[in-house]
Amino acid sequence: MKIIAMIPARYAATRFPGKLMQDLGGKPVIVRTYESAKATQLFDEVYVVTDSEIIFNEITSHGGIAIMSRKEHECGSDRIAEAIEDVGGYINAYTSREMTAYYVRVLEDDVPLALDVISDIVLNSIFDPKELEIERGVILQEIGQSLDTPDDIIFDWLQEAAYPNQSLGRTILGSSERVSNFSQEDLLKFVSEHYGPEQMVLSAAGAVNHNQIVSQIKALFDKKAPILKTKTPPSIYHGGERYRWKKI
Repeated sequence: MKIIAMIPARYAATRFPGKLMQDLGGKPVIVRTYESAKATQLFDEVYVVTDSEIIFNEITSHGGIAIMSRKEHECGSDRIAEAIEDVGGYINAYTSREMTAYYVRVLEDDVPLALDVISDIVLNSIFDPKELEIERGVILQEIGQSLDTPDDIIFDWLQEAAYPNQSLGRTILGSSERVSNFSQEDLLKFVSEHYGPEQMVLSAAGAVNHNQIVSQIKALFDKKAPILKTKTPPSIYHGGERYRWKKI
């Protein structure tokens, strides 16, 4: 069995584009990184995976092995992340039982870009079927892992016992059956029913200009029509107990 090290090297994926090509003792940073990995003698083979011909040529000219990573399309989650990472920012999202949150951390000059990217995610997501299948597999794996992790599953059981047959008592990941069967149409329908202006909150902190943010958000979201929603009944605590014996 071979042990292979793969070093990712995107030319623009740093706060300072081209940083990997900066000189470090007579050689670019990426070449020094490659040589250091080789020098450990821990790996049978070392590769640099890059989307830059500059880095590719630099590695191969020094006798190294490089692989070009080509983008299959010009949009999607990889391009969204890339738009933020290229300016040294960070983008992520999370889901709780009460909300879905999208957040970005950028420098002051890149706040307009961050707002533009967030609005694009919220307003224009198409839920590409190919990407859905990839994410479906990831979630199913996470569900399987959580079922085998007492520290995780115990809190899901707590919520289920406290709020039975209510949304607050359901797991965040969902059931394997539902995740296996949801479709692009299901997600688009969910967004159309729940992603209305009255259901959203925008918050910003740090080196931001309040008036500029409000102005940009109005321009981006003014065409978003309100969603008429019936009032959701409050969750009611019931309590109870639940236990399961499992041989380990």
